[in-house]
Amino acid sequence: MVPPEQFSKAYSLFLVGFNVGMSLSPVISGFLLSFYPPALFLVWAAGSAAYALLVCALPADEMRPEEHGGGRTSALRRAGRSIGEPYRSPVLVAFLALVFLLACVYLQVNSALPLDMRRSGLSPGDIGIVLAINAVLSIALLPLVPKAVKGMGDETPLVLAATLMAVGFGLNAFADDIALFTVATVVWTLGEVLWAPMSATFIAVRAPEGRVSTYQGSYFFAWNAAFVIGGPVGITVANAYGYPFLWISLLVLGLGVAAGFKSMTRIPDFAVTTAKRPTPAASPAPEAATAPGTTPRSQPRPKSQAPQSQPQPREST
Repeated sequence: MVPPEQFSKAYSLFLVGFNVGMSLSPVISGFLLSFYPPALFLVWAAGSAAYALLVCALPADEMRPEEHGGGRTSALRRAGRSIGEPYRSPVLVAFLALVFLLACVYLQVNSALPLDMRRSGLSPGDIGIVLAINAVLSIALLPLVPKAVKGMGDETPLVLAATLMAVGFGLNAFADDIALFTVATVVWTLGEVLWAPMSATFIAVRAPEGRVSTYQGSYFFAWNAAFVIGGPVGITVANAYGYPFLWISLLVLGLGVAAGFKSMTRIPDFAVTTAKRPTPAASPAPEAATAPGTTPRSQPRPKSQAPQSQPQPREST
């Protein structure tokens, strides 16, 4: 829905709205768990129902020309080709593999981190406050990201984000009270703030016309695969070897991911793809020269192809 040069700003604003809710939810959850735990599920259900009503009130998506006709079989065939398309790019395959590994680090915030906090004596309310700090910082800092990364290479924000996440989760190895867990949270939150809009922008600017949502889908596939695998593995490692061992292991893994992002520049297609990125000065292509079934990048995208944010991801980020 926005031109390419506004991608990172749009993602930042999207995540500001997301984190407004996130700043309230941990505190509310901590209170409900202390007062009447079943109420937490009732609040979740009410929130989901309200979201559904709001979504139903949105305007209908517009269909691209190639989506008309052809029957159900043709539509399924096109969908199958689209799903596999991102995996034919060596740059994106490397990027998605690194996304999976970094998500295994970051998504411990949904599994091992609260358990370690509880083991260290923090109450549910204290845990909610620590996680709310993450959301509040995100709200304050996300709008600043586009200006902060201006002039950086595509890989630089990703390297910085992975490094900060690695160090932040590594600091949990030394945390045993709310103050130290808060310090660690501030560090990995800085990494999250850089990661969220810039990782989504990285893949969006590499998507062909009309394929942004498909490419974002490959990103969330990698992210959610880590959600399924990383959380249980993290808890298993912590139970077997202790939480300090887990956090140090994640520090090493995160730093390895940062090195991987830096190494992506050596992939031949990396520089070529970056050079093809549209710039704000690019003039709109004449309508007659536009390929059938595509939307010029200089024009607003149909809602059905709007870039989606990353999660993130985790449901609570």
